[in-house]
Amino acid sequence: MSPRSLRAAARGCALIPPVATVLRPARASWTPATPRKGPVLVLGLDEIGSAVAHRLFAAGYAVALHDEAAGSVLRRGMSFADAAAEGFARLEGIGAQRLHDPGALPDRLRAAPAIPVLGMDAAAALTAAPWRVIVDARPGAHPLPEVLRGLAPLTIGVGPGFVAGETTDVVVETLPALPHPNPQHAAVLGAPMGGLFRTLLGLGRRVPRGKFIGMVGNALLWAPHDGVLTGLLRNGTPVTRGTRLAEVDPRGDAACAFGIAPHPRRVAEGVLHAIEGAGPAAPP
Repeated sequence: MSPRSLRAAARGCALIPPVATVLRPARASWTPATPRKGPVLVLGLDEIGSAVAHRLFAAGYAVALHDEAAGSVLRRGMSFADAAAEGFARLEGIGAQRLHDPGALPDRLRAAPAIPVLGMDAAAALTAAPWRVIVDARPGAHPLPEVLRGLAPLTIGVGPGFVAGETTDVVVETLPALPHPNPQHAAVLGAPMGGLFRTLLGLGRRVPRGKFIGMVGNALLWAPHDGVLTGLLRNGTPVTRGTRLAEVDPRGDAACAFGIAPHPRRVAEGVLHAIEGAGPAAPP
C-alpha cells in the first residue's frame, strides 16, 4: 500500500474491504496455460477495473485496459480513466497510456513501462491480441458481450450478473463484509437533464455546503453539504439525464479522492488469485 493510501486509511478514508469470493463451475473447462504472465485484457476503467489492472501489472502480467465508457467514470482519481482522454494517467506509481497505434500493441505488452489503454471498440479489443485471460470488470450493464467464455483460455467476470461456467469461466463476487463505518454518506449528484457537464472545480477540492459545483444546460448544481469532491466528471463531458456528475464526501479529507481503496484492492487480489489458481498464463 502506498504512503498516500496508508494516510487515507489512517484518516478513515478507506472503504471496508469486500469479501472477494471466487466461484468456479463444478468442472473447470478451460485449458490452463503453462508459462505465466499473460497477456491479460481488463475491460473496465473505473476504480475496480483499474485496481485489477494495477495489481496484475505489479505482479508481472502483460496487461491492457479497455472501456468505451471511460468518460463516465466518476472517481477518476482512483482509476486510470483519465488516460483515455488525456493520454496518460498514474495510479499509485503505475502509469497507463492511451495506445493510438494498434500495431504497436505486441511491443507494448512485452516491454511497456505503462499499461496500454486501447482506443478501439470492444469487438476490436477482444481480438487485438491472443489474450490468455479476459477480465470483465465493467460496472453495470454493458452491450458486448454478455458471454465471454470461449474468447480466451480463461475468462473472469467481476461482480453480479455473471454465471461461472456459462458467461465466464470464473466469477469474482464482491460482497461488503460490514456496513460503512461512517454514518454520514457521500452525496452523489446526478444530471437533471441531458447536455454538456460544465465545471471549474477539480478532484480533491473542498467544498462548503451551497458551493456551486457545475451545470448541465441551464441547471445548476450545488454542494448539498460540506465535504470533498471524491468524484467528478471531466469538464465538457456529454451526459444524459441521471448520469452521475459529482460525489461529495462529508469526511472532508482530500486524500480520499486519490489512490486505490481497500474495496477494489481486495477485488483485485481475488482476480489475481483466480488467475494463479487456474494455472499460469503464457507470456505475450
